Order: sequence, then C-alpha cells, then structure tokens
Amino acid sequence: MLLLEATLSKVVAVLESERPLAILSASRPEKTHQNNLDSTKHLAAAARDARFGFTLIEGNWSASGAQEWLVLVVADANRGSHLLGHCRKWIKEFERDFFLIRNADSPDILQIVADGSRKGVLMGSVRVESGGLKLPDGRSFEFSRAFYPAGWFTGLAHSSGANVGVTI
Repeated sequence: MLLLEATLSKVVAVLESERPLAILSASRPEKTHQNNLDSTKHLAAAARDARFGFTLIEGNWSASGAQEWLVLVVADANRGSHLLGHCRKWIKEFERDFFLIRNADSPDILQIVADGSRKGVLMGSVRVESGGLKLPDGRSFEFSRAFYPAGWFTGLAHSSGANVGVTI
C-alpha cells in the first residue's frame, strides 16, 4: 500500500469538520508491532473496498504510552449512512472494544461500544485537540504521524522509479 505523509493539521481539520467519519483500531496489545501494522493495513483496505476515504494515524495512548495505529475513515454525504454498519462489522472482525463515529446528523464524535450500542458509554463527545483526541473516559490519544493513500498517478510514478510516497 503506497502512502503519502499527511500533515497533522489536515487530520485535525477533517476531525473538526462536519463530515461523517469513524476512527477504528486494528491493533492488539498482545501482538507485535508488525502484526498490528499488517492488521491496520487490512482494515484500511476494507475501508477502501467499501468506497470510503481513509487516513492512517500513528500515535500513543498518553496513559500507557503504547504505540497504536488508528484508521480514520471518512465518508461523503452519499455514503455516510453506510458507515455505522461497516464499523460494527469491522470491530467484530478485528476484535475491538469500541470505535468512534460521527454521523452526518450530529456534530459530535461519539464512542460506540463493541455491541454496537451507546449503552455503557460515558456521556459527552470525543474532544479533538490540536495533537490528538480526548475520550469521554479521560483517556487521550496523541498523534505523531499520519498517512493517506497515494492516487493512481503517484502510484504510476512510483512504479516507474520516482522517489515518492512510502510503503508501510
């Protein structure tokens, strides 16, 4: 998967917009960094195959310092209504406890637990901060790098030997 590095300000701008989006992780603490990266790429490919845009975000949970990859999935107005169903499927597939989502009808980013409901979720929305996210339960995730998929023209240049993009 050929990726281009994104500025974190672009990621924050998307998070602060009103576009439908979801934030998911495919990382598991008991897995190696490479296994988690492979799972993240698999999740990003699933988002792409479902016709959503995505950005990979590398960062750390502030309390534990554990490194993790998040996938920011972005939908357009026509596909926003399909995002929740895909997220419910993906957290089961990747054995995660929760995901974050913003629907087109709400400006808030909400935390949804693994059973797909909002029960058990602390009231309040996820706060977007300049360098990361703060969850309603007080945990925070600090961004360190972000990557978005290269377009077909960049991929063509890369395959011809141009020094563009990175393969993670």
